[in-house]
Amino acid sequence: MNGSQVTVVVITIGSRDQKGLMAFRRRLAGLTNKMTSGGPTSLKKAMTWYYGEDGPVSFKNASAGYYKGMDDIRPALPGIFEEVLTVPGLIFQINTLGGTISSDVESACPHRAFSYLGESQAYWESPSRAHVLLQAAGRMRQHIAQAGVTNHYANYPDLAFADWPTAYYGAENYARLQQLKQRYDPENRIRHPQSVRLPS
Repeated sequence: MNGSQVTVVVITIGSRDQKGLMAFRRRLAGLTNKMTSGGPTSLKKAMTWYYGEDGPVSFKNASAGYYKGMDDIRPALPGIFEEVLTVPGLIFQINTLGGTISSDVESACPHRAFSYLGESQAYWESPSRAHVLLQAAGRMRQHIAQAGVTNHYANYPDLAFADWPTAYYGAENYARLQQLKQRYDPENRIRHPQSVRLPS
């Protein structure tokens, strides 16, 4: 969702009929005034759609939290909508999870039971727009935190997250990661502002 439209992208691997994609497409058609559809495409060709742009892009993307359902994020939506509708260049995106992602496997990512992952995105071409967009992204972060959403995706990091170790990994998982850090990187050679810390 940006300031002018809501975009729903539906992609699947395998038979469109078997996955229920065509039935969903028909339901979606009744809710929108514009729809485009692509046929089956090879993975090699499809990957080129995500190659990005030539040259640098100025942006800030960050996790907007994990949700089990609409009730988790509902209190934050009025504030999020206000920001997105009034600040050009700001986007709020929700990705669906489930499937293999939610398999009960042991990993450093503890949030596999959640069905949705939010993402805030801010893009600007003029440096003069950066401050406005970064402030708006910060307000979105506050709306989400005030709604009680505290679990976040480590690959959409934000230095402003409170208690980022727990937000990204969960307290128990983070303690285990610290033990691995102690074993394999005792001199803390691999470090950045949100890297796993050595145990104290």
